[in-house]
Amino acid sequence: CKNTGAITGSNNMGGIVGVIHSVQIDRCINTATLTSNYSYVGGIVGNTSISVVHNVLNDGVVSAASSHCAGGVIGKTTWGAVFACQNYGDMKVSADYAGGVIGLAGNYTMVNYCSNLANIHNSGKGPTGGVIGEIGDPREWSAMDIVGCVLGSVECVMGVAGPLIA
Repeated sequence: CKNTGAITGSNNMGGIVGVIHSVQIDRCINTATLTSNYSYVGGIVGNTSISVVHNVLNDGVVSAASSHCAGGVIGKTTWGAVFACQNYGDMKVSADYAGGVIGLAGNYTMVNYCSNLANIHNSGKGPTGGVIGEIGDPREWSAMDIVGCVLGSVECVMGVAGPLIA
């Protein structure tokens, strides 16, 4: 499948599919510009819960004045496999999560052999990544979470360095 026509909308926008559930998308190309005002936007898929996205290419510009999740290929995915996907389309967004391939990916998402070769400009407040904005369940870190992470790191380092020093 291939899309070359410009798309403008406000919710769950994709160059090929706006929202998909339990579906596989394979060998699709989007070369059109997407302009969104809100929610989820992706060069190929806007929002997906369970899916396989394989061997797709986005070459269209992704533009969003205000978005929750914006991605060059997928705006948001909860669970699935993303394999051999490329983004060549620049992103000009204001998003909570922005990524060259995926804006926000859930805990059980597998991502292999994907690449972003475009510029990403996110004027929003959230994480921005060349390939993935954020992967895993988003959470607020408490002071105890941070202390636990630091102490765990020190224990790992001392577990290796201690015997070497001795």
